[in-house]
Amino acid sequence: KLESLRNEADAAVARAETSEAKVKQLEAEHISKDHDIQSLTIRVKNLEEQLDKAETSLTDTTK
Repeated sequence: KLESLRNEADAAVARAETSEAKVKQLEAEHISKDHDIQSLTIRVKNLEEQLDKAETSLTDTTK
């Protein structure tokens, strides 16, 4: 019976280690995705500003 408990404990430890590794991997992916989102948000803001300037310039030119 003791051997069975040891095997169960070893299996539980292995599952826990696998789960912890997966969590670390997912956290790293999450951080990477957050950085991508921040970069894209800044890019969108800059492009919107450029569009506004271009529209203003076009409006001024056509007057």
